[in-house]
Amino acid sequence: REEVAKQGLEVVDSAEAQPVAAIQGWYPDMSWNEMAQIAYAVEHGATYFVTNRDLTIPRELGIAPGCGSMIMAVINATGVEPVSSAGKPESAMYDEARILAAHDDGEPVDKEQCLAIGDRLDTDIEAGNRGGYDSLAVLTGVTDPRELMFAPAYLRPTYIAKDLRGLNEPAPEVVHDEGAWLCRDAKARVDGDRLYVTDITSVDGLRAACCAMWAAADSGRDVSSVIVPEFRIS
Repeated sequence: REEVAKQGLEVVDSAEAQPVAAIQGWYPDMSWNEMAQIAYAVEHGATYFVTNRDLTIPRELGIAPGCGSMIMAVINATGVEPVSSAGKPESAMYDEARILAAHDDGEPVDKEQCLAIGDRLDTDIEAGNRGGYDSLAVLTGVTDPRELMFAPAYLRPTYIAKDLRGLNEPAPEVVHDEGAWLCRDAKARVDGDRLYVTDITSVDGLRAACCAMWAAADSGRDVSSVIVPEFRIS
């Protein structure tokens, strides 16, 4: 509310005030009536903006519905998609960070020196891909090995690590050789209706497995029915 008011705009609480724009965000005590007011305003022609589209949010007791889930309720009621999101999966936040990291009003930090890091493919990684940034997916949150293996091109990270400690070491190269994908000592290949991986306990095995599945999908194959192993990364 404060940021919107700073731009010289008048903030209202009801659709009856006939706002020209509606901005939907998230906070723990958000009510049904507040979502309904957004829906009414959108139905009456207000331009629809949202702060972010994360479907879930980690809380102390587990995973809870995020802003994106509440946005879906308004979309379902109105049939209207938001014009834009201030947060991910749009890349504006990453672009802003490059500017904020510049010293003495200098040029923004080069994209080649930046890395988008996150635990969600449909927000953190997609935002990096949309903005032309390299990205690192970590396994400490929402994303799991299965989701990575079946990720469509626009959700695929440049790198994969177990956690942020992966920033302390160079990412190993994954190479294709004689029908298989190799990452150091781990090997993966798609054969028939199954993905075979020599090591399902290491991130190297997952890196090789992802390359094997992504290459199969990019070749035009429907990989949805491919049987993949359950990784147990220690």
